[in-house]
Amino acid sequence: MRPTLAIVWLTWKAAWRFRLLWVLAVLLVFAVGVLPMIVRHDGTGKGLMQIVLTYTMSMVMAILGTFTLWLSCGTLAKDIEECQMQMVCVKPIARWQVWIGKWLGVMSLNLMLLGAAGVIVYGTVMYRASKLPERQLAILNQQVLVGRGSAKQDNTAIHKSIEEDVEKNMKIAIAQGKVDASMDQQSLSRVADSLREELKARREILLPGVAPREWTVIVPGAKDFKIGHVVVLRVKFQTPSPVDSNVYRTRWEFGPGTVQAVGAPLTPHAFHEIPVPVEAFAGGDVLKVRMYNFPDNPSMFRLPLEDSLEVLYRESSFALNFARGMALLFCWIGVLAAMGLAAASFMSFSMAAFACMGLLIASFSTPLLKEVVKDSTIMQSHSHDGKRNTSLLDKFAIPAFQLLLTVMEPIKDYSPIESLSAGRSITWGQLQKAYFFVWGICGGAMACFGIVVFQRKQLALPG
Repeated sequence: MRPTLAIVWLTWKAAWRFRLLWVLAVLLVFAVGVLPMIVRHDGTGKGLMQIVLTYTMSMVMAILGTFTLWLSCGTLAKDIEECQMQMVCVKPIARWQVWIGKWLGVMSLNLMLLGAAGVIVYGTVMYRASKLPERQLAILNQQVLVGRGSAKQDNTAIHKSIEEDVEKNMKIAIAQGKVDASMDQQSLSRVADSLREELKARREILLPGVAPREWTVIVPGAKDFKIGHVVVLRVKFQTPSPVDSNVYRTRWEFGPGTVQAVGAPLTPHAFHEIPVPVEAFAGGDVLKVRMYNFPDNPSMFRLPLEDSLEVLYRESSFALNFARGMALLFCWIGVLAAMGLAAASFMSFSMAAFACMGLLIASFSTPLLKEVVKDSTIMQSHSHDGKRNTSLLDKFAIPAFQLLLTVMEPIKDYSPIESLSAGRSITWGQLQKAYFFVWGICGGAMACFGIVVFQRKQLALPG
């Protein structure tokens, strides 16, 4: 390890010579320590903390991401361009050790900066929270300053039943001549999709005064919940009018133990949280939920299978959840360092930095990339017959965009910012999956590519 640690030390010395390090360090302290103290909000403690957490974590990621790409590109490319790497590689040290040493040097600097930023952000959140009224602080501790796990009903059996009904009804429709069997596969798929949505809607609609809608949710560890453990039901229902602002009476029953009934006036098209008594679990992990639509309500309710109901429960403290969120940010920074070093292995400093920044910007444009891939063209104009125009560049752009989406989409799923601002728990399992995919697969592929290219690079060629 001595040769590798020597490269780490040289990377630190090079970083201190970069003026960008000092500028970003000052900017980081100002962005996460000063600006959040004067941020405006909607007057609620929940709104304040969500803005502070979202803003500060986003700024930490943006500043450290820029610093990481700049330093990782510069520390390797500059050494090659200024002929310092030629002097290093004649020493008894393998080139893969040089590459790994550079990465460890960049990441150790990031660990120091990220730790300092984390302390400042956590201190700012706790300070602003301590200034809130007691009632708002209680709501804050239940909804934001906490790590809440989530559990939903398993709808696999329902979707399987719908697919079986679709297949059966399609055969009946074809046999009765209602659907032309000679249609192309795309037209038949559209008919099946329409039928699928109709059958799905029948299971989602709850009419006034009829039998209740029922869910069965398995909540991990619920049998160990003590009296007073915070458990809430997060629900959202729809009515035929998208601008409906009426208040509807609803009744909720929780089991399977002694039935606990709760009446709740709710508005449609918005999420609501209803407290769930711990006694409803009856010492088990299964919670049965029943929702009644009162007969005097003037409208039916639609409760989508996917996102109408979930059970939120306290899984960890905010301090632990925040620490896991910072660990996820460190995971992201690690793959950025690997990307910068991989680019610097065969590009000049300016080209490597430009290419990496371009990829970073592209990662924030995934909705646009998805739309282009869906339309199979980068053109936005239409011909006289209404079809989208195509371009010769589509042959190269569409596969490239598909590759970018394949890599970027899973990585974006591991962002901690939304989870922390919503009080959602970042579990150890999620953390392990993130490091396995982001570092083990994406970062490992970049490292292997960068090391192989750097190993074969002829450093003594004249510039």
